[in-house]
This record gives sequence, structure tokens and C-alpha cells, in this order.
Amino acid sequence: MKGLILAAGRGSRMGYLTDALPKCMQKFKGISLVDRHLDAFKKSKIQEVAIVCGYLKDKIKSYDDIIKYENKKWAKTNMVRSLMRANSWLKEADNIVTYGDIFFEDQAITALMSTKSEIAITYDVNFKKMWKLRFKNPFDDLETFIFNKKNILVNIGQKTSTYKEVLGQYMGLLKISANGWDIIKKNLKELSSKEIDVLDMTSLLNILINKKIEIEVVPYSGQWGEIDRPSDIEVYEKLYKLPLSI
Repeated sequence: MKGLILAAGRGSRMGYLTDALPKCMQKFKGISLVDRHLDAFKKSKIQEVAIVCGYLKDKIKSYDDIIKYENKKWAKTNMVRSLMRANSWLKEADNIVTYGDIFFEDQAITALMSTKSEIAITYDVNFKKMWKLRFKNPFDDLETFIFNKKNILVNIGQKTSTYKEVLGQYMGLLKISANGWDIIKKNLKELSSKEIDVLDMTSLLNILINKKIEIEVVPYSGQWGEIDRPSDIEVYEKLYKLPLSI
């Protein structure tokens, strides 16, 4: 099992905070998001990690044991295009893939590692408290997350106004096996280059769902967060009283 961090984007909603540093280098409780990723991978016995860079790639701290890929068109493309930049990495082994702007505990990774599914994602079972702190109206940002009794994803990433369609919160943490990556590539070949350029991860997952490809959902109840705006950092500082030590 290997690890892959997707960190090519700027994170424009972070405002001035990303003028000099990419979002993945922002600190939470004094520790950068990248370092938190690496610590979680290390605790999960994952020793080989790669990162897809883009915006201010030279500002991402140099690590002797991390492979770097680059999405040179980061400003005009979306997450799936960054994923594709690591094709050689993904086809070699099973991977835990994570967005560069989140933090989580190593239990999230080990939970994904334990599944035998080709493609799997974690979801937060206790998301309501966090979303009520982050947003005056949680449905300004909440999206559908529906799965069946077999824990197979049915729908994700659509606008909604009811909790009945939000059975959990997608975290931006996935397991993609080498075979799973082959499956994804075969389906991407049916899209035009322009369609792939604008494709985000939840849209890709919905494409796979529509193709009857099973995506397992794995529950997670530990500490995690998405740093999308400066106010998010303040929320997590209040929400998590104990420091996430490394």
C-alpha cells in the first residue's frame, strides 16, 4: 500500500493565507497539513508517499522520501486531472489517496486499508456538529451522501436541503487499488479531454456509480477537518481541545 496526496490547487477561498503558501502547507495547531498526512501514513505503516503539486510547488517543503508529480495546468483543471498526473504511481500498487487540504487521524487510513474493495471512501458519521459550527446554514455546503444496506455508495455530491440525503460526510480520503485505477481509467477514456479537465472527484464517483461500479463507504468517527476558509482553522481550534500531536 502506498499514499498519494493531491495538493495542486491554490484554495482561493483561503484568501491572503494562500498568497505565499499553497493550502497544503497551512498549519493547524502549529503543524502543516502535509506533515499531518505524513504522520498518519507513517502510523499506518505506509512508507511510500507521493504528492501532486501545482500552485507554488516550490513552496512545498522538500522531503527526501516523497515523490513529487506536477499538474502544470492546475489553474485550469480540477482534481481528477491531478489524480491522472500520478498514473505511474497509481498503477504500481494499491493507494490511499487524500486531498491536501484535510487532516485526519491514522485510524481513517487503517480503516480503508482493511477493506477488500477496489475503490472505497471514508465518511464522517458525526458531521452535523462540525458543519453547524462552520456554516450558518449547513446546507449551503452539504451535499448528498447516500449508500445502501451493503455500504455501497448510491449518490454523492449533489445539492440537497434535507438530512435524509446526507447519511454522512465525504472526507476526501479514498482507497484506490491498482485494479481500481484501471477501472477508473477505462471510464475516463469515454470522456473528452475538456470534460476531464473540469471533473471533480465526486463527479467521477457518480460516473462510476452510474456504470454499476461498486464503491464501498467506510465509517469514521475520529478527528478530521477540511480547511477551506480561514474561519475553518478557528472552528477546529475550538472543536478539538486536545492537540493532534506528531
